Amino acid sequence: HEDALDNNVAIAIANNGFSVCSFAKGATFAVRILKIGKVVSSNDQGNKIGGSEFGRGVSITPSADKVAIGNPKAGIVSIFTISSSGEFSSSAVDIVAPVEMRNFNFGEKVGLSPTGNSIAIAVPLYNEGNGGDDIGCVLLYLYNTALSRWVLVNSYIYGSANNLRLGQGGVAVDDVKGRLDANDSAGDRLSYLYTI
Repeated sequence: HEDALDNNVAIAIANNGFSVCSFAKGATFAVRILKIGKVVSSNDQGNKIGGSEFGRGVSITPSADKVAIGNPKAGIVSIFTISSSGEFSSSAVDIVAPVEMRNFNFGEKVGLSPTGNSIAIAVPLYNEGNGGDDIGCVLLYLYNTALSRWVLVNSYIYGSANNLRLGQGGVAVDDVKGRLDANDSAGDRLSYLYTI
């Protein structure tokens, strides 16, 4: 797909051939749903929420029914449902960065689980607020159907002096196995197990 916004920022592909792609030119970002190189969404998402990095991180479920779009400048990750024809839902459910994670690129990388019931969100510039090394952090959210909202799992996963900017290289979560993977800025992968 050739786009007027000439820089492809991020892409995620579902099993049915749909993909969610983020494009940018200068401070303008747009997120589009594509299928086999053809734009199928008529209601692109972009620059709709404060900040100019809406789409820096994207993820789509294998069934292409949910899309997560990160906006690290605003500290928000938006979750959209996708119709069978590839259209964005008219509204999104937003996950807002916890206070202590704001201003550290919350949502630069996002990873929806295959079921769409869990999401890993990278905060790669997190440095414990002390101006030290950017150790990074990954947060895990689970969707609580009884509450109809995303709930943060109590423990954060932090990088270290040996694994700087945790999450900057990408994140993935599997809520069937209870496993979260995160890559640091050097490409080293760390895996964590959690209880479902």
